[in-house]
Amino acid sequence: MLRHRRSQESGFTITELVMVIVILGILSITILSSNPTDTASMMEVEQLVQAIRQAQAGSLDDTSGYNIRYLSSSSFEVRNNSNTTLSTIILDQATVSNFGTITFDGYGEPDNPSTITITGSGSSTAQVRVTQETGYADIL
Repeated sequence: MLRHRRSQESGFTITELVMVIVILGILSITILSSNPTDTASMMEVEQLVQAIRQAQAGSLDDTSGYNIRYLSSSSFEVRNNSNTTLSTIILDQATVSNFGTITFDGYGEPDNPSTITITGSGSSTAQVRVTQETGYADIL
């Protein structure tokens, strides 16, 4: 009589993998929903970075000095060389430190490189740095 040996296969079943994915999804939703102000504040940090990059890109295209200007603790705007407002950003979930005006020249270099602090409605803070020579805006 011949006996067939069944090989011992190791690994996870599809049911186990699906359960792990479901648990990870529930955990991530719980973490995000428990702190919505930080998520909203982070989106507003990204808005600031995009506005700085818009001013720099406009200066590179036009070569005549676009700028980003602080208006209040909850708003700032991007202007072109003829002082026309291109966009105004109003923050709902965060406040921004006074950074004055940062003007970019035709090479994309800022005249007033700085580190801007954004404080969320909770206790979270983030900093955006505009570097001297490149004008690159990044989140610290």
